[in-house]
Amino acid sequence: GQFVHPAPALRTCTAFHMGDTADHSFKPSYALCSDCHGGSSLDTLGGPPATLRSNVAALESQLLALLTDAGVVHSNGYPYFTNITTPAQLKAAYNWQFADQDPASFVHNGIYIEQLLYDSIVDLGGVPSMSRPE
Repeated sequence: GQFVHPAPALRTCTAFHMGDTADHSFKPSYALCSDCHGGSSLDTLGGPPATLRSNVAALESQLLALLTDAGVVHSNGYPYFTNITTPAQLKAAYNWQFADQDPASFVHNGIYIEQLLYDSIVDLGGVPSMSRPE
């Protein structure tokens, strides 16, 4: 698929994950990003990717705290969450897990991930730590 990116050469997943080598390793080519975003890894990208990463991390942290405060128990292995007692908790736990399991979710579709987390916080009665994603 294609996504909106100012650099036409980077509007497909394969352009970023395979570059010109077509070696099928699917390892990201950060050299393609460094001219505009700096950095040499997912952790060091600047600009919009860094902002989205920060926003997603903050919302994930806030959502997990709300779930924990409600008595939901999180673990790092299956079943990941237990003691879920409401539909809103189930949806929030699913959305948190969805965002957390893709370390590049902020790049793959950051605004969508932000919106899922934001809405889950609101559904649990919380006040998100930032404004609604645009």
